[in-house]
Amino acid sequence: MRNHLKLLNGPIVTLRLDSFELHVHRNLLCKASPVFEAAFTGGASFVETKTQTFDFDSSEVSIKSLGHLVQWLYSDDHRLIQEASLINIHDWYTELADLYVFAEKYVIVDLKNSIIEEIWKALVVAGDVIPGPTHIRRIYDNTPDSSPCRRLLAAVYGWSMDTTWPEEAEAFEHLRCHADFGAKVAIELGKRLIGDNENPLEGEASDFYETPTAEKR
Repeated sequence: MRNHLKLLNGPIVTLRLDSFELHVHRNLLCKASPVFEAAFTGGASFVETKTQTFDFDSSEVSIKSLGHLVQWLYSDDHRLIQEASLINIHDWYTELADLYVFAEKYVIVDLKNSIIEEIWKALVVAGDVIPGPTHIRRIYDNTPDSSPCRRLLAAVYGWSMDTTWPEEAEAFEHLRCHADFGAKVAIELGKRLIGDNENPLEGEASDFYETPTAEKR
């Protein structure tokens, strides 16, 4: 499995959300996230190191997100299962936005890239059905300015909108859902008008991938 068989030989840890529990190979989880690595192997100063259990706050993470995390950890292709064709596309965008915020909080870079891949594929398949204000706010409220997901959303809007769309009532809800988003879309639209950008969906999802810190050095 993903050439990580050696990671499946170590101890099992527990991920707990209220009364819901998932059991995961510690090595696999720690390889994916420096946050979990510190918690489970950081020594006596971390309660998780003693209990080998990580408790999540239900106000910050959902059972679905935890399920997606474990599914992704053990998947052969290191990617999420494409579900956009099985559920409402807006619900799928909601799940992906929630999962991206979770991955951002726990510094799971490869998972963030997998989510970018899924959003990109959904945009290609769904055509003009793009993430709405709720999804945009979820991402922009919980990610840094440098977030590749922010960049992808702004690029898609900047490319797909008609030049008269900002004057329509619908545009105000989208562009005003977050000040940073409106500003970034304006920049992307400006680039488009002077011929300085290309359709982001004609490239590759990897154009919006985040480089793991270790690879930046």
